[in-house]
Amino acid sequence: MAKSNFIFVKSGKEILRVKYEDISFIESLGNYVKLHTTSGIHVTYQSMNDIIDKLPDGFSRVHNSYIINIEHLDKVVDQTIFIGDTKIPISKSFRDCFKNRIDKHLL
Repeated sequence: MAKSNFIFVKSGKEILRVKYEDISFIESLGNYVKLHTTSGIHVTYQSMNDIIDKLPDGFSRVHNSYIINIEHLDKVVDQTIFIGDTKIPISKSFRDCFKNRIDKHLL
């Protein structure tokens, strides 16, 4: 079976189809997550651990509260990731894993 390029997200009373490529980053809100996409923000009841297991390899957990889509990463300065105007911290516990992911694309 071919792997899909989207995920269904229950947001309020809607179930939305969201393409992985449209997700910039995911932010934890306790028992909820906020998906920041190219078309807007969607909040759904889901834990970060549950959602990271459903995402493809292009996503990386960089903090207890953040998962980023590597394709949307604009730059990294010290221990901060920039996606557009948003600053996302890189925590110590995820730093080495994130660095290894980025090193694969580093010139």
